[in-house]
Amino acid sequence: MNTFLDQNPPILYSFERIDKQSSAQMGNKGFNLAQLKKANFTVPDGGVLITEAFDKRLQEDHELQNKVFQLRQATHANQSVLKLAKDIKSTIKHWHLSSSLLDPLLVLMEKLLGQGYPSIAVRSSSVLEDMAGSSFAGQYESVLGVRDKASLAHAIVTCWASAFNSRVIQYCLSRGISLNHLTPALVIQGLIDGEVSGVLFTVDPLSGDDCTMVINAAEGLGEALVQGEITPQHVQYNWYTDHLTPNIDSKMENIKPLLSAQQLKSLCAIALDIQAFYGTPQDIEWSYLQGEFYILQARPIAAIHFSTSCEWSNADFKDGGVASSIPTPLMWSLYESTFESTMPAFLKKVGMHPKQPIARWTKRFMGFPYWNLSAVKAGVRKIPGFIEQQFEADLGIESQHSGSGQITKYTIISIVHGLRILYSINRSIKSRLRAASRVLNDIQKQIVILEQQDVSLMSDSELSSWVKILINVHHRKIEGEYFNTIYDNSNGATLFKDSLRKYNRKANPTVNELHLMGGLDNISHLRHVNELWELSRECLLSPALSNFMHTETVESLCKKYHQQQSYPFSHRLNAFINKHKHHSRRELDLLVKCWDEDPSQVFQSFLTMLTQGEDSNPKKSQKKQKQHFQNELNKITSSGLKKKLFTHRELLVLREEMRDLSTKMYRVIRQAFLELGQRLYKQQQIECPNAIFFLDYVEALQYFRNPQDQNLAEKLQKNHKHYRCFRNFNKPNEIFTPSREPTTKDVTHIDTSSNRTILKGTASSPGVIKGEIWVQNSPDTTTNIKLGTILVAPYTDPSYTLLFSSISGLITEAGGVLSHGAVVSREYGIPAVLAVKHACTRLKTGMRVRIDGYSGEICILSGH
Repeated sequence: MNTFLDQNPPILYSFERIDKQSSAQMGNKGFNLAQLKKANFTVPDGGVLITEAFDKRLQEDHELQNKVFQLRQATHANQSVLKLAKDIKSTIKHWHLSSSLLDPLLVLMEKLLGQGYPSIAVRSSSVLEDMAGSSFAGQYESVLGVRDKASLAHAIVTCWASAFNSRVIQYCLSRGISLNHLTPALVIQGLIDGEVSGVLFTVDPLSGDDCTMVINAAEGLGEALVQGEITPQHVQYNWYTDHLTPNIDSKMENIKPLLSAQQLKSLCAIALDIQAFYGTPQDIEWSYLQGEFYILQARPIAAIHFSTSCEWSNADFKDGGVASSIPTPLMWSLYESTFESTMPAFLKKVGMHPKQPIARWTKRFMGFPYWNLSAVKAGVRKIPGFIEQQFEADLGIESQHSGSGQITKYTIISIVHGLRILYSINRSIKSRLRAASRVLNDIQKQIVILEQQDVSLMSDSELSSWVKILINVHHRKIEGEYFNTIYDNSNGATLFKDSLRKYNRKANPTVNELHLMGGLDNISHLRHVNELWELSRECLLSPALSNFMHTETVESLCKKYHQQQSYPFSHRLNAFINKHKHHSRRELDLLVKCWDEDPSQVFQSFLTMLTQGEDSNPKKSQKKQKQHFQNELNKITSSGLKKKLFTHRELLVLREEMRDLSTKMYRVIRQAFLELGQRLYKQQQIECPNAIFFLDYVEALQYFRNPQDQNLAEKLQKNHKHYRCFRNFNKPNEIFTPSREPTTKDVTHIDTSSNRTILKGTASSPGVIKGEIWVQNSPDTTTNIKLGTILVAPYTDPSYTLLFSSISGLITEAGGVLSHGAVVSREYGIPAVLAVKHACTRLKTGMRVRIDGYSGEICILSGH
């Protein structure tokens, strides 16, 4: 029994007792240390004095309580706000602490001293600390060397008071971070009197090298190093290549290293495990004592800069695309080979290839893929009337220009070039649309043939040869057609938007672009939704069948499916699953099982539809959107604009058809490589069948043919580690050259008339709605979403489509007017605001908001 926890409710928790439910009162530093301790990392023993302890003491001082309340309402760090914070800090420093608060802390201190710690350390653990993108490094205070009651009381009030440092207030408000949660918790733990201490970054924060760790080390305790009071030894280690660069500071070349090469590698191995644990780059404080490394703190690296001579973007990759989550090496190698071959070929075809040779059209940063924005701009810049800021806005790229950026003026040469390019673009679009029906039919036939192949019956040599043809012939052709359709669709959208802008300058009334893109006929990603809805209506016609389904759960239906049990309506549901088996919860992620392997999403949606009335009928919404489209179309008097509009809509539909066929192709590829992996697994060459996905497609086939290749075996393990290290990384959407690195822009502002917070994004589906939000960071968990909820997500892809009959609005961090979420939202007639920076962290489940699909604004009504 931990006697210092005996208070009811406790104000002090040992690291071992802290869980997710209690994390809100622990502060991020304390919660992170508790997580690491539970994960068996070497963390000094201790606990957390929760935020409630501060609140209880604050309640004893009504005057100060009013001042703190006043400070928490502040939105700008002006002189009066900073003076208020200074007054609060000064008062807290002179607080007397009661025995009811100090006694359990004294028990913990005596326990730690009894365990052999020379003294204890008291550190801040604010809720507003160690956050992704905002580390608050050096903003709060720590007190070391505490051994008695007096020094303990002094340490508590000192650390509490530091939460109101003027630099903390300025740091928060300059970043748009609300002070509502400015309530300190404290970490109290045994002090490690280290021989060597320091800081380690698990990636190089200056170059963005994602495999190079940066280690700063100094003798003794690390506090002086962290505060910048001494010059440390500076070492770099690339864990992927096992290359160590010691003492890179020229001033220290002749100084004896504080840690040996082996000790440094051992420290880096621990740090790599910590990064893999969290899935994002870490800033780690550590200490070395008597042959062991202790972890004193781990938090996300607040800012990472990238050394690059080009600009890179993940526009069109991130919203349900290959960059929506970190891709496996196998998935990215397939995508990369297609992009690298089709993009330059397409630009040459339409006359927009840059003059300078392009070394790479794609690149991965922190495991996430980007395309060469500089190279594409260099080609598009040939067109007269090109405006860089407008080009970026149309792609959903947040411009870093103070004005319009580069502009291509109208000259005789640029006009001639422009006319040639325009002719080539229109010729490409017409050719694609003319061939569309034949191409779609041919691809569908080919996929049916591929799906009929039973790879389990092939010999190893037959399987290897078949997979090689699958990738080099069939995938290259099908994915190439899809990518070229995307390029034509993008150009068609640009031509239409340019014409609409010109038309609206003179039109009265003006025409709404979003209404013109709704009401699309027979769009592929809605067909399975409509079919499942019809199945639910068919089921409800039979009382006996309906009663049976109401007794079933997702789990029970999945169990029957996998055991091939027959039950009422099973033949209809099984036929649906087989027809749409290529879908999954996360499409374009080969690690995720398809519906025929995991039908839980189908059953979950089906059971939900059984509870819904006719108002949720997706066809009803689609019919309404067609009427909106027709009404908007009737406003247009220009036949030329109408022609471009219908071309644009036809391309949108074609793009979605090609996406669906591409998804079917990736299911075939998943099954083929799983068979390779299954055979290697049976030979005990890999830990599980899907480990094969952590090699690129060429390497995977090489390893299958020669599983004794130790280089490939090691590479597979390293790639898997790299994948785990960045799976939760909050990737930037654009990576600019150092001269154009984005400044910190707040995505919120305060409406002075209502004193409410407003978030801004891209208006993507018209309408205005008020409602409660549900924040969902992954499509893997959708069971708790309520009917009429406004969904907030990082992105959407086709796996989300089944949710749209249940939601009343959509907010995403990624995407734009032409992305999947926008298209489906318009078909359902629900407002959507996309590309809202940090939406999943700024907005919390249960908040009430108003979203405006016309202006792109989100107003937080309640639940701050």
